[in-house]
Amino acid sequence: MSRDSIEQRQARIVRQVLGMDNWADRYQFIMEQGERVPRLPVCWRTSANRVPDCASRVWVRGSGDAGRLGFLGASDCPMDAGLLGLVVHLFSGEAANDIIATPPRFIEEMGLPGRMSAQRIRGAYAMVHHVRHIAIRHLLGQRPVAFGSRPARVPSRLAG
Repeated sequence: MSRDSIEQRQARIVRQVLGMDNWADRYQFIMEQGERVPRLPVCWRTSANRVPDCASRVWVRGSGDAGRLGFLGASDCPMDAGLLGLVVHLFSGEAANDIIATPPRFIEEMGLPGRMSAQRIRGAYAMVHHVRHIAIRHLLGQRPVAFGSRPARVPSRLAG
């Protein structure tokens, strides 16, 4: 049995959310998605796995190879955990190329920008960006590093 594509999963989530009668139910559904996220152990809640620009603290770590990536995550806020749950559900089990190539249409199509703060929406896009960053690093055969991190300075006595 073949797995649905990222686009198919996005479309199904959007239909499901838009089929709900009110925003209270939609918010509840989103927050419940946070309970589905494979939990990131506390020891991996580091700056390298931290997602910047979120309204609360969010961490994501990828594993696997460029042919199939999986993601673990955590957040200290139920709504951000829920948004993370949607991102992890959409992209886990997919090839790095597919993750990079698929735009996160679900955020707009669910109507979230008109119903959530700008910071929370930036955070949702930052989660997708972080997952894509992990995918790119796997394609390049590199270990993920923290956003904005610089290579460690090699002491001159050890260099060349």
